[in-house]
Amino acid sequence: MAKSVSVGLIFVTTLVGAVLGLHEDQAGVNDWYKQHTGVPDIVAFSNDHAYMLSSETQALSAVDTESGEVKWRRFIGSSIPNSSFSKVNFQSVQVLGKGRSNSLTKAIASVAVVYTQEISAGAEVQTVAAWDGDDGTPVWETDVELKGTFQQSLFFSIPGGSKTKSKANRAVALLNQDSLSIFSATTGKSFWSWEPKKTDNMQEVVWSNMWLSYKDSETLLNVIGKDTNNVFVAKVSVSKAKVESVLRIESVGKPESNLLHVAPTESGHFVGFLNSENGFVLYNVDTTEVFTLNLPNDVLSWVKKSSEFEVKSSDELGGPFVLFDFTGAKSCKEKKCPAFALRVDMKLQQLVVISDNFELAASPSRTLANAKSNKKSTVARLVGVTSSGVLENDLGKKFGVSDAAARGSLSGLFIMKSKAEECALLTFRDGSLMFASLDSKQGQARIKWIREEALSDVAGNPVAVQMPRLNTNDTSASELLDLFNKGNSISLFVARLRSQVATVTASVSGLIGNVANLIKLVIDTNGEWLVKAYNGELGGTGYSDFDKSNFGFTNVVVLVTRRGKVFGMESESGNILWSIFEPEYANAKVKLFLTRKRTSGVLPPEVAIVTENGGCAFHNALTGEIILKEKLDEGQKIKETFTVSFDSDGDEKTVILALTSGLEVQIFPRSSKSAFLSATVNDEALTEQIRVFSVEKEKGSIFGFAISEESNSILKARKVWSMTIPTKYKIEAVGTHPNDEMSSPARKIGGGAVMMKHVNPHLVAVAAVSEELSSTIVSLIDVITGKVVERFFHKHCVGPVKFVMYENNIVYVATNSKLQRADVFAVSMYEGDVIEKFEMNPIYGIPETVNSETTTSSFELKGEKLLVPQRGFFIPYFVKALAVTSSRHGITERAVLAALETGAVVSIDRRLLDPRRPIGTPSSQEMEEGLIGYFGEIPLSPVKMITHVNDVHNVRTIMSIPTNLESTSLVLVVGMDMFYTRLQPSLGFDLLAEEFNYPLLILLTIGLSVGTFMMSKALKKKELSKKWK
Repeated sequence: MAKSVSVGLIFVTTLVGAVLGLHEDQAGVNDWYKQHTGVPDIVAFSNDHAYMLSSETQALSAVDTESGEVKWRRFIGSSIPNSSFSKVNFQSVQVLGKGRSNSLTKAIASVAVVYTQEISAGAEVQTVAAWDGDDGTPVWETDVELKGTFQQSLFFSIPGGSKTKSKANRAVALLNQDSLSIFSATTGKSFWSWEPKKTDNMQEVVWSNMWLSYKDSETLLNVIGKDTNNVFVAKVSVSKAKVESVLRIESVGKPESNLLHVAPTESGHFVGFLNSENGFVLYNVDTTEVFTLNLPNDVLSWVKKSSEFEVKSSDELGGPFVLFDFTGAKSCKEKKCPAFALRVDMKLQQLVVISDNFELAASPSRTLANAKSNKKSTVARLVGVTSSGVLENDLGKKFGVSDAAARGSLSGLFIMKSKAEECALLTFRDGSLMFASLDSKQGQARIKWIREEALSDVAGNPVAVQMPRLNTNDTSASELLDLFNKGNSISLFVARLRSQVATVTASVSGLIGNVANLIKLVIDTNGEWLVKAYNGELGGTGYSDFDKSNFGFTNVVVLVTRRGKVFGMESESGNILWSIFEPEYANAKVKLFLTRKRTSGVLPPEVAIVTENGGCAFHNALTGEIILKEKLDEGQKIKETFTVSFDSDGDEKTVILALTSGLEVQIFPRSSKSAFLSATVNDEALTEQIRVFSVEKEKGSIFGFAISEESNSILKARKVWSMTIPTKYKIEAVGTHPNDEMSSPARKIGGGAVMMKHVNPHLVAVAAVSEELSSTIVSLIDVITGKVVERFFHKHCVGPVKFVMYENNIVYVATNSKLQRADVFAVSMYEGDVIEKFEMNPIYGIPETVNSETTTSSFELKGEKLLVPQRGFFIPYFVKALAVTSSRHGITERAVLAALETGAVVSIDRRLLDPRRPIGTPSSQEMEEGLIGYFGEIPLSPVKMITHVNDVHNVRTIMSIPTNLESTSLVLVVGMDMFYTRLQPSLGFDLLAEEFNYPLLILLTIGLSVGTFMMSKALKKKELSKKWK
């Protein structure tokens, strides 16, 4: 008996441990976050980082050269939304090591950037800024009056600078064509500037290049410039903060090209340029010697017959290489033109041709000489890219780049030289970045990492398709639907029975396997696992891949980027499953359509991409393979595109209707045209029931069209209505109804009454904005008839305007120009008659408005019979995008998702956006309905920030994907960055938590079984002993 009691106590205490082990924080468990930098225009390297400036994203990013991870990122320029003067023009980025500084608290400037920004119409400001390269801490920022075009900047150290007139150990030199300024890298203050036009009467001289040299512990800047007839060299002492000398180079001919800094090996520093006699002049700034080298015959021939060419150096710090590039000439659009790479050989006093096929060329950044040792700089080799995409250096070594052809042509090349290896950062036309080590022995560029920066600029809205289920023995819902449509009742029964048998078999075998594994685990750990399970220290293992597949968590998200690259991305991990590069999609107006959501028999999920010029391509959404490609006749352009789904011999088909500029309606794919023309709905031809609309934002017009079939099965669009917005207004945004799932057609209000929702899938919201009048007009239009159902006027509201529509609700946001905030407006639509509590009863029956089979024609709709409450709210941040969560059956409570200018995405409870919120204290009936008293500001709780601590910059769209679980919606935030999470607005009412402790559950079940068996045995023994008394 005592033994049975002790077993019972152990079982009870185990239950306590189980309760303590079930609750865990899930924040961030099911999320992923991808940070992007954009394709860089300018790159500088340190020993372990690449510092990249991208005009696409207006960002400075530090990327680890070993892993390719973004260590930090800083956005540069104005953050004011809607500003037409916020575009930044990057000019340079340079890196200088921190030296021997041991400061742990003070940020030290080690990355310097120069950029210009338009601050008002026609007015620009130039800025020099510095950051700590380790963590991106801003150190200083200085605005400079822009004097001429930017030419060059240098970031350098000044040995013994604290004892000199400059009082600075590190400095940044900024050269514009009319001025030279030097800034302290510690404080950012300018300690010296020079304007030659004012001080030296050099009115026509354009200063274009400079380099650094050290002499007798003195830091010197050599600055070169030219006018129409002469070349000038100025020596500036940084240590003394003054101009030492300005020399004019005579008897060398008129300079016909830009001036180059050329440093061929041990021969010193030269000014190089092409003169009027087509000789290449080299002037030694140290010895004042002048050399005129003859151009190679091939180069000279091209110089004589083409005036459009560029002479440049491969390295802004100088080098022994000169590039003659003829590829930019107008005549080169039709024929191939060369790009010559020449090496300056001062021993032979000639220019040696390295290649005539370098479309891109670069040299590694060189380490400048130390002032005390006075050693010469390490001379860098030249690396070029040939037209075939092969890397080649000046020694003739070639490096193959794998997968380069599929990424389009190379658009950028940056070389990093370290003690251990030489590496190349390559940018491709498709927006990808490739960092590779140049292995001269193998003749191969060994790839270290690849970043897909095309994803920083996604065009339009992504679409998602379900991946096939992992359990091949199970019969999916789509397969059963196919059997139901095509098979018979016996085949359907057999398929379902086979599925259930397979599920039961798998469950039993899985349970036996789990029990055996647990017993083995207890034995192997000498019981330690049992102690951890009791203490609740094991946690859960998360959902298996099979669970995620069955729950509908695994989807393929298809995205089209503005660079023309299409991606298929796995939703749960963010891994790229496939990608293809289609140059015709680049910078074109493209639309992405979902034409088959899941696998149906042998047919894979399918998406279609339509371009404005009339191209349409159908892709296998699981592999990216092009299934079919079609195009409109020459000269036709697409005005609008729509998808239409219909039933054809038991199969659901989706076609794309393209309204052309000639008002002809084309069907993609063309093979479905006959099925579409013969399709009927309610015994009427489908074509006669379709209405489409077109919005011409530039003209401020909206048109509605009916489709009619003419002779030879040609479809024409016939205008049935039109609308023009008031003058001084422009169409800013258009919102359409998703025709999504809805759990109930009615809403229960206080006192037991019911309001019927008015859901019109043909309703379109149009926002017209007037910047001049600082106002916005929002019109709700039925596109079947062109009737304006409701119209709202908002003063002090301007664009951008964002819409989201769901069920009978419209939520939109505009920018309040007066108060500089986001004004949010909520609208709901109900049928005019409120059904009182006792109107629905067995005696009077069900009112006609409640009958779910009753439909209302748009032609019979009368606006005055509708109840359209509206409320205005505000958020103290600008809003970039709006969306609403969606679920499989529409039962789960909706949440509105708003992307803020801060980079956070907040989930807003639908009740906060209810336009029926009462002003003042809610009455008892309003409280019964769950209404909250009206207050203008929408509270933004930190716990409602679904992005947690991650900032998604410049959000363009938020995508909600329903799953097989009613409680769960998948959310993908797409902007410059990407963020993914699972969201449960009504909590997880239909599943166990992912961290549920299944091992402990099995342990409890086993303990319960053993305890029951032992107590049963003890009870029988006790009863038997009683009988013997």
